[in-house]
Amino acid sequence: MRLDRLGRTRSILTAAAIFLLARPSSAQEVGALERFQPSAAGDALFGVPSPGASGHLVPRAKAVVDFGLNPLSIQDGESRAAIVSQQTFLHLNASLALWDRLLVSLDMPFALTQGGDSPTVAGVTFPSPQSAEVGDLRLGARVRLFGEDRGAFQIGLGGHLVAPTGPAGYAAEGAVRGEPHLVLGGRVDRFLYSASLGTTLRASARPHTFDARAGAAVVFGEDFFQLGPELSLSTPFAREILLDTPDTRIRTASAVSAELLLGAKLRPLPFLVVGAAAGPGLTQGYGTPVFLAVGSIGYEPLAKPARKDDDPGPKAEPKKKGPPPDTDGDFIVDPNDACPNEPGLKNDDPKKNGCPPDADADGIRDAVDACPKDAGVASDDPKKHGCPPDRDGDTVPDTTDACPDEPGRPDAEAKLNGCPKVEVTKKEIVILRQIRFRFGQSSLYQTVDPVSDELLHEVRDAILEHPEIELIEIQGHADAMGPDEYNMILSQSRADSVRAWLIKRGIPPEKLVAKGYGASMPLGSNESKEGRQQNRRVNFVIIRKKEP
Repeated sequence: MRLDRLGRTRSILTAAAIFLLARPSSAQEVGALERFQPSAAGDALFGVPSPGASGHLVPRAKAVVDFGLNPLSIQDGESRAAIVSQQTFLHLNASLALWDRLLVSLDMPFALTQGGDSPTVAGVTFPSPQSAEVGDLRLGARVRLFGEDRGAFQIGLGGHLVAPTGPAGYAAEGAVRGEPHLVLGGRVDRFLYSASLGTTLRASARPHTFDARAGAAVVFGEDFFQLGPELSLSTPFAREILLDTPDTRIRTASAVSAELLLGAKLRPLPFLVVGAAAGPGLTQGYGTPVFLAVGSIGYEPLAKPARKDDDPGPKAEPKKKGPPPDTDGDFIVDPNDACPNEPGLKNDDPKKNGCPPDADADGIRDAVDACPKDAGVASDDPKKHGCPPDRDGDTVPDTTDACPDEPGRPDAEAKLNGCPKVEVTKKEIVILRQIRFRFGQSSLYQTVDPVSDELLHEVRDAILEHPEIELIEIQGHADAMGPDEYNMILSQSRADSVRAWLIKRGIPPEKLVAKGYGASMPLGSNESKEGRQQNRRVNFVIIRKKEP
């Protein structure tokens, strides 16, 4: 906030900006300070609404206490004073879910404690609240427009009507407000998220605002515990002058109000939820506290699947009292649970309803499936359980392995995928791909292209795995496109570069000899492109082996 008086400028810094309406005297109109508004009972997060509603005729209720430190202060020169040094609110919150889609709610706030210094700055006195007050009643409704309950993506539309049930001050607005908002959110396995965009439309002189809230959480142990952050933002449609007299001008220090919370919730019983959250204010917007802490306790049962109209229920025991059994405690009753002894998730498919997730539908639940996205088979090895068969253990599934009984490496060429690129025979180390080269300082001197490193690594490994091989001749060959002398030098250069590559990577120099043969030993016709490509090659001929 900035104070201009008698043509001189002095800075007024705030932990949360002061809201004063432009008037020709020192009189001030104030509005409710509390930025934190709890979500409806049953929603997953503390201050961010969920997009849907779970259950039919399911009531929920909770009590929320929040404490804000220094939500409103003013600084003039070296002196700083709190208009509102602290506020503690109690919210009594209730909701009712209908048809697994609609939610109606109410929230009644009470300011339990308030305090401040009633400072005087530039001749203007800012009275501080000193007693408990009633806040404004919030009536809400929300409908899920798209997606399924607990689904990965849902869209909801909702709003609040705020009635002026408390006297105008720092705890209540004293005028009607409307808060329409759009909510996006969902749940993917143990991760849930929600975000809302909306506006606050006021009948009072305070400006309308754009509001955004977002949060996420990770859920552990079948909704037993959750932990995650939440962010709240609000900004007025227009930056206004808050107090303007002939010698004093006061406005908000920051147009944006922003708070961050890190919260945790615990469900010790199926119907009981307790939570706590805390975090800092990130800006100097109106009502933004330096520090915010929240605690809650509520009756918030998880919704059970509603019975379909054409389902008359069990007929054998019509007089049995109490709810149907739920052996695995996943809130899906045994008669409807396809896996009554394993906790699972709700599913529209009766054969999967209540079963643990199995993304690849291979009959092995994701929790123990080493390859949850690839259909596989059972295995005693936990690292292979649920993975596609791989007889040779080369990580290439048998279904795409061109050599399923010989370990190899993945290859873009289907007929070589999973096959060894190197084979040791009695007279030669055979390579199934050609070694590629790139030019050195001249066209006659060449080095191994890095794309062939993987192939030469296999050649090196083959030599090391056969210590009985004492001497190998690395033969360089060329096609007949150039003069004989050129081809001889070129083939020798290629053989030398392969020998140097292998020596650099651990093969003893005395085991390798390089020799160029030019175009003297063709494999194909030099009259065709395919034949010339065959003739440009490197061979590894075994010259000497230890006698057995």
